[in-house]
Amino acid sequence: MKKSKRIAAYLVAMATLIVFALTGCEKDDSSSCDWDAAYQTYMQKVNAFTANQSRSNCTALKDAALKLIDKIGNCEQGVSIKEAAEAWRQVDCSGL
Repeated sequence: MKKSKRIAAYLVAMATLIVFALTGCEKDDSSSCDWDAAYQTYMQKVNAFTANQSRSNCTALKDAALKLIDKIGNCEQGVSIKEAAEAWRQVDCSGL
């Protein structure tokens, strides 16, 4: 149980990091910088994982985070997100 709480805390911290990263990504008029849908999906997965810390919800959150990071990376004036993406790739959901 302690491990799942630690993983949950880590994932919530990563969620916070993504939100702060979003503030540095100014949208332009191109569709390549349209991350609204990916952000909404990501937040749904955060809420689902918070409510039920299962392996499937962890994996779904990880996938949604990486998709959102990819969308943010398409912004012309996007923030450096390499570290955030690597941190999400290192999340191990197998312990849940």
